Amino acid sequence: MGDSESDVGATPVIGRVAVGICAVANLIILGVFIADAVSSSTAAVLSGTAQSGPLGLLAFGLHASVIVGLIFSVNSLTGPDPDYGKILSLFRRNDLKGLSEAAPAMPLLGFSFLSYWLGLGGVFWFAWRRHEPASAMAEMSAAVTLVGAAALALWMILVALGKRSPHSAGSGAQEHEAVFLANSLSRPGSRRPTEPYRSNVGIEYRTIRATIPLVELSATSAELHLRFRFGLGLIFGPWHFRREQVFEVFTTRGLFSTRIHIRGEGFEIYVYASPPEPLLLTLEELGYPVDWIMRR
Repeated sequence: MGDSESDVGATPVIGRVAVGICAVANLIILGVFIADAVSSSTAAVLSGTAQSGPLGLLAFGLHASVIVGLIFSVNSLTGPDPDYGKILSLFRRNDLKGLSEAAPAMPLLGFSFLSYWLGLGGVFWFAWRRHEPASAMAEMSAAVTLVGAAALALWMILVALGKRSPHSAGSGAQEHEAVFLANSLSRPGSRRPTEPYRSNVGIEYRTIRATIPLVELSATSAELHLRFRFGLGLIFGPWHFRREQVFEVFTTRGLFSTRIHIRGEGFEIYVYASPPEPLLLTLEELGYPVDWIMRR
């Protein structure tokens, strides 16, 4: 029993090696870019990355190392026995359950991820699309991209070293799973979930699309509360919906996964949870009108 418990929360060796290789490749390419920028100019490097020459291949390698490293990291941290042969199915199922509990230095991951992709978007627009590699915005975007890539490499090194969040230790139970009071009966309506119930989810609401685990859903018998995590709540949300405003809760089949459809007075929300059953069960026990029949 002690041996089995010691394996809980361990990052697979294959995943650690793959993540380490991606992190080293990331840092080597960053070093080449920085050396070229010092010897020539940032504008020359940006122009070179937009072409099919050596710098263009290095830019492709940087993006590949970031994407592949993140995929291996997430798959290794969230899966007890990951199938690396089907690694892309992780994102097709929108299954990032437990990442925030298992990942080390989660704020570093959030900062580096946003910095890298926002900076890359600026490089694409100002340096490549508008053909202004020498502009201040293009150079600032390039600097943000390099900082984000370096921070991502640092986070991947932590994963490669086997570091995990302290919250991932133990039996593997997540805090967002449904928790029922002891001595509750097994018949429907007898279970009383602790409040507030919290779950890291993805949502589609109005023009906003967010995947797991960017949004925290908090539910009580009085209201539903949705808020963005990792500092994104400063830009989006939060949203509150009283229980009496919710008309029905049911599941529908999405493109790659099952989604929970919450329909109410003047609003419709798609919620992605993996798996969806604990969230549905808890909402039903809290008094929300849950229909268990999946609709098309």
